[in-house]
Amino acid sequence: MSVQQPSADAYQHRVELARDALRTLSRGSPRPPSEALRSVRPDVLASWQRSLEAHRDPQRVSVPFAVPTADLDSARRQHALAAALPVIRTLLIDPAADAGLITALGNADGHLLWVEGDELAARRAELMGFVPGADWSEASVGTAAPGAALATGRPSQISRAEHFSPLVHPWSCSAMPVRNPATGEIVGVIDVTGGDDAVSPLAFSLLRATVTAVESLWRNQLTTEELHTDPEYGLSLHQMILPLSSPASSLSRPPVPRPGRAEARGVARPLAAPTSSTTPPSAAVIHVTGQLPPRVSRRELSLRHAEILTLLDWHSAGLDGAALEELLYGEAAPGVESRAITLRAEIHRLRRALSSQDCPLAVSARPYRLDGEIRTDAALARESLRDGDVQDALAAAVGPVLPHSDAPGIVQIREELAGALREAVLQDADATQLWHYLTRPEAADDEELWLMALRLLPAESPRRSLVVSTLERLRAQR
Repeated sequence: MSVQQPSADAYQHRVELARDALRTLSRGSPRPPSEALRSVRPDVLASWQRSLEAHRDPQRVSVPFAVPTADLDSARRQHALAAALPVIRTLLIDPAADAGLITALGNADGHLLWVEGDELAARRAELMGFVPGADWSEASVGTAAPGAALATGRPSQISRAEHFSPLVHPWSCSAMPVRNPATGEIVGVIDVTGGDDAVSPLAFSLLRATVTAVESLWRNQLTTEELHTDPEYGLSLHQMILPLSSPASSLSRPPVPRPGRAEARGVARPLAAPTSSTTPPSAAVIHVTGQLPPRVSRRELSLRHAEILTLLDWHSAGLDGAALEELLYGEAAPGVESRAITLRAEIHRLRRALSSQDCPLAVSARPYRLDGEIRTDAALARESLRDGDVQDALAAAVGPVLPHSDAPGIVQIREELAGALREAVLQDADATQLWHYLTRPEAADDEELWLMALRLLPAESPRRSLVVSTLERLRAQR
C-alpha cells in the first residue's frame, strides 16, 4: 500500500505531466484520458475523476469550514474518537511529531476535529486550511488521503502532486477509516500529514497499528459492557459509539462534566515546537494569526482574551481604559457606561486564566499593558518587517490576525499587517519567499504578485504552468 519510494521522483514527474491532461478534462474535453493520465496510480486517478464531478477547476478549490470554532468543543466531546485520544497520542501522534509530522482526526464526513503534532508543520498546514473544523472530504477539496479513505472505505496514501488541488502539492499524507466494531460502519478517519515521511512504510505501519488499537479498545469496551466515563471528555464509550448504530438515538445528549476540568475538555494537546536562533519557542508566543484557535502557553484562549492580548502587545506602551474599550467595542453611544465594567470583568478573567496556566505574563493597569517576555506572533512579524526580514515575518504570521474577530482595533491591526506583508513581498521577496506567500488564501487573486512570480520563476520551473493558468483565470474574471 505504501507509495513506492525508489522511483518517487520519476513518478512525481509523470504526475506533473498528468496535471495537463487533468486540466484538459476539467475544461469539459470529450477526449479520453491521455497516456500521461494512465501512468498515474489507478486509485489516484479514480479519486481525481470523482473530484472532477464536484470541482471542474482544481485551481479554484478552497477549503470550507464545516464546524464553526464555537461548536468545535461540542463536536469533539460527542465523537467516539475523544475517548481514544490517550491511545492515539501514545501510538501515533507523539512518534509522528518526532518525525516532523502532524496527525488529524476527523468524523465520517471528513470534518477535521483534531490536528496535533509537530508545531512547525501544523502552522504551515494552516496555510492550506488543514485545521480543526475544516472539511477535507473529496467533495470539498478533491483528492487527499482523508477524503479518499472515507470515499472508498480503504486506506489511502497520496503523495505530493497526486493531490487534486495545487495548494496541497507540497504535502504527502496517509489515512485510514476507523469503524464501529458493532456494525462495521465508518465512524471517522485518522490521517498523518507532512513530507515524504508521511507516506513511508513506517508511518503507514504506525497508522494501521493505531486504528487497530482504537477499534480493539471500542470492541472490548462494548463486550465487557463497562460504562466508563472518560475523565477529559465526560462521555462513556457506550454513549459515543452505540448511537452510531441506532437511528433512534441521538448524539445531542449533554456530556457529563467532571468538576474542575471544564477548561480542559475538548482542547487538543499541542506539542512543543522546534526552536531556532531567531524564533522564540512556541510556548513563548501568543499565537493569534492563522485559522487555528488562538493560544498561549500551549492552551487555547477565548477570542475576547486573544483580542485583549493582541491589542496590548501591539500598543506596547499601554492603553488606558477608554482607549482599550474603543478598540474592543467601537465608539460608545452617549450615556453608555457599562462597557467599562464589562472590560474590567474580562481583564479579571484573563488574569485568572493566565495565572492558572502558570503563564509568565501579566496584565498591569493604569495604563493596561503586558508585563513579561511573551509576544504575539503578529507583533513579532511587524518587528521582522521593520528589520527588513521578509522570511521571518512570513514564518511568524501564518495568516490573518484573529480572522473571526470584528473588534475595530483588531480589524485595523489585521489590515495593517496584511498590507505590510504584501508590500514587503512585492518589494523584497525572492522566488522562494514569493511562492510561500502565494500559497496563502489572501494571495489567490492577487494578479500583481502572480505576474511577479512569472518574472522570477526560472523558465524550467514546473510551477510556471500553475502561474500561467492562474493568470488566465484572473483575466477571464475581469
